[in-house]
Amino acid sequence: MSKILELIAFMEEVDDAIYEHYKHHPFRMSYVIAGGALRDTLLGQPVKDIDVVVENAAGWGVPWPDTTSYGPTGGFIATEGAFTVRGLPLNLIYRGGDISIQSMMEYHSMAVSNVFWARGALTIDKRFLRDAADKQHTVNRERWGGVGGGVGNSVDEQMLQKYIDKITAKYPWPLR
Repeated sequence: MSKILELIAFMEEVDDAIYEHYKHHPFRMSYVIAGGALRDTLLGQPVKDIDVVVENAAGWGVPWPDTTSYGPTGGFIATEGAFTVRGLPLNLIYRGGDISIQSMMEYHSMAVSNVFWARGALTIDKRFLRDAADKQHTVNRERWGGVGGGVGNSVDEQMLQKYIDKITAKYPWPLR
């Protein structure tokens, strides 16, 4: 329970910092904090950055993103290190379309990344809890479909393998 309370306090601090930093942007849109910062806090690992997924990068006062740079939730990295919270860079990641928690859970390619913070609420997917308890990784290949058309496409397969390698380096658990 203490890790959850620690995470909630951390995310409330991030919310406050985002509000303070972007309060003068009249078209600021909703956002979801996803993945690594939440996962690593819950699992007791060092956090390297904070990924904030937004539905409209222009509404946040950032230029249209470089479409060659992809974030962990499949969106384009709009800006890296926009500012810092607790000394950690905050990255805005533009993901066109639906950024609901359900959509994000369906898209994430590994269950261990299915932890989200939005509108003051923490969402922890049961697959995250199962993988963390069992110390095994579930790869969500069926719903994963990045830029190249999805499973079976060599570009997407390479991106998925790169992500699996990154996560298993930090959490050396077997794949299910």
